[in-house]
Amino acid sequence: MGEVHEALDFNIALHAVGKAQMAHMKTTIGSCRVEKPLLTAQPRANTLLERVAESVTLSTDLPGPATALVRELGTLMFHSLFDETARALLLRCRSQAQHDRRTLRISLNAHSGGLDRLPWEFLYDAVAGEHLAMDHAFVRELDLPTTRGPLPVETPLRVLGMVARPSDLEGLSVEQERSELHRSLRDLMRVGVVELAWVPGQSWRDLREALRRVRPHVLHFIGHGGLDPLTGNATLAFTDPSTGERHEMSAPDVSPLMSGGTLRLVVLNACGTDYAPVADPYSSPAASILRKGVPAVAAMQFPISDRAALEFSREFYACLAQNDAVHVGVQKARLAMRTELKGSLEWGTPVLYLGSGIERIFDVHTPLATVSTTPTAQPRPSPGDCPGVCLERPSVPRLCLVQELEYRSAVHSISFSPGGEFCAVGPEGDNVQIVDVEKGRTVHNLHLGLFNHGPRTVRFSPDGTLFAAATRHRMLIWQTATGKRIAAVGFGRELVTGPRRLCFSPDSTRIATAGWTGAAIWRAEDGRILHRLPVHHTVTALDFSPDGTHLVTADTQGRLLLWDTHGRYTPDRTFTHAEAPRAVTFSRPDGRHLVTAGTDQVACLWELPHGTPVRRIPHRSALNTIAVSPDGRLLATGGDDDKVCLWSLQSRRVNGRPRVEHHRGAVTEVAFSDDGRLLAAAATDGHVKIWRLEEEQQDD
Repeated sequence: MGEVHEALDFNIALHAVGKAQMAHMKTTIGSCRVEKPLLTAQPRANTLLERVAESVTLSTDLPGPATALVRELGTLMFHSLFDETARALLLRCRSQAQHDRRTLRISLNAHSGGLDRLPWEFLYDAVAGEHLAMDHAFVRELDLPTTRGPLPVETPLRVLGMVARPSDLEGLSVEQERSELHRSLRDLMRVGVVELAWVPGQSWRDLREALRRVRPHVLHFIGHGGLDPLTGNATLAFTDPSTGERHEMSAPDVSPLMSGGTLRLVVLNACGTDYAPVADPYSSPAASILRKGVPAVAAMQFPISDRAALEFSREFYACLAQNDAVHVGVQKARLAMRTELKGSLEWGTPVLYLGSGIERIFDVHTPLATVSTTPTAQPRPSPGDCPGVCLERPSVPRLCLVQELEYRSAVHSISFSPGGEFCAVGPEGDNVQIVDVEKGRTVHNLHLGLFNHGPRTVRFSPDGTLFAAATRHRMLIWQTATGKRIAAVGFGRELVTGPRRLCFSPDSTRIATAGWTGAAIWRAEDGRILHRLPVHHTVTALDFSPDGTHLVTADTQGRLLLWDTHGRYTPDRTFTHAEAPRAVTFSRPDGRHLVTAGTDQVACLWELPHGTPVRRIPHRSALNTIAVSPDGRLLATGGDDDKVCLWSLQSRRVNGRPRVEHHRGAVTEVAFSDDGRLLAAAATDGHVKIWRLEEEQQDD
């Protein structure tokens, strides 16, 4: 399965001391302490808490005032934790995580004063204009005497599901949730990576026997939570086999069922399973189970609708199936819930508990990259072959070096003119060079202007009449024939230190740009803005479909948004990549597939319109760039391992060896010429290499 990258932790230990609360922030970058009045002693905070709890559970289609209440409470909670020093530390950690391409994980450990009962998942940074649990992974930790490291798992990964629906409690969409769980895991189940079993009954005895028999790694419980009025403990509702009615068990009685053995994750898809009504923080089912040695528990702090529960399960298990860290899976599930359930606040209902110091809960030995997850029929393998791997021999062209250009600084971007006679090169500096490919000399030097060092993207229009470059500050457009600049579009305060992406529509009339805070569509002939796309996170890559009817964007949350460009520019489809993609492109010439690549060291081929992953090509490093040949037969990739790889897309073989060419620095961009005869690659070592694709050789 895909590599799980270590998170950058921002640890918050929160204590109540009399009428004050002490927050201790600790990170690898630095630490600080914040003292504020006890939040739970403030009347306004308690009033907001009651109203928010009601608002979250009312509907999945909430009115605007409910969102305002959540943001007000989230702002109060944020200011109770962060002063100027603490916020500066948070910003430094956020910047470091982005630089290292890691997940920033905010870990809260609240000990006393009723602070553990606040919905901290709604923490709202008014300056950034976003909830912290949307921008970053958010987990709760508990002080435990021992913690358990990753469990070495020989596939299959065993998931045990249980449904408890007593006849005297409200019905649930059980069959739909069961089918969604099957759907998210079916490809992995088919090739033997995952097994899914169900508890045959609904009583606690049935659960105990199934845990002993199956010895699962994950338990998924679908049912109801409650409250014991006599003891004050939270409960789980099982079914009494003799009456069919509820049999409520308090958290201390439930947790011993799950202690010991191989269980590493419990998902309590039941209302109120995070609620601890008494002073003991371990009186909730989630915390009590964690205390018994299960390193990760996902629970619900408010009643959750069936629709929201289904969306959470769908996205969460899809992430786990790709070996995402459990905190990443919960964060992506939140994003999916907010995207799909318009206006709903239920994305704040899930709560993830982790034992202190837990980074990974599984260490799965069988890599997902060696398993084909295509839903279509595959040739039957011969004995001894790996399941799901097709053994035909792909063919790839031989690469013959035509030119090697050298610059004094890193080259961010390259682009061929439509005829392939010229190549645009964007090195770090004030200029863009247009180079004659055959002669290797610069024929045009286009000045970018002051304070525009380093074009992030350079592109010729498909019809060859225009040329554009996107910098940190602005986009510039020239006429190709005359070299006359016809537009200079400023991006205002939106400065980009990382990728600034740009692409032309196939008819050359529109330009799409993306960067730090958003994406937009511009008229190519004069740089006039046409549309701003309502994206919520940094867009890392984008591409128009070959017919110009769709635009795809990839963002730092791992989302792939397919925009309908028939005058609406609204998301038509949403898919999720395992990690934040650094590159995305449509297949050529039909546009029936998407190809993505990123930090998860995999190039993934997605079938449209439903976003079904049909092929995964594994690498040994993070990927920065991809390009599909005009005839759709070849895929070029480049990454942090200084290599350019050329793959055949005509084969289903996932472990075939590509043609490999080496740079002396990370490869930043690869590009094919429009006739498919040339391939170019740029790198941080300041070199640009251009190859000719010669007669095809059988891969050996």
